[in-house]
Amino acid sequence: MLGGSVSSGFFDRNEAWHSGGGSTSVCEHTYRHVGGASVSRRCAAGDVTSLCDLDGDYLAGRQLTGHAGNNSNNQAKIWGYTYTVSPCVNA
Repeated sequence: MLGGSVSSGFFDRNEAWHSGGGSTSVCEHTYRHVGGASVSRRCAAGDVTSLCDLDGDYLAGRQLTGHAGNNSNNQAKIWGYTYTVSPCVNA
């Protein structure tokens, strides 16, 4: 993925988005801080979230690292952040 943001800590959501128009695809990718196992990777046009993929690791007290990035050839500013909403509810 090109550009974006990185965050490490204890969280159960990772979100990536692009606020401009067009067909820019963004991805969130979250993996375990220790060992590097991938926990979630989702891509979509404009906005994407990890949904409830991270709940098990969060509740087990595992530290995670989340990335948000550009998954297209378009030059775009990609925003990302991690947060906690446990217990997870997919809206």
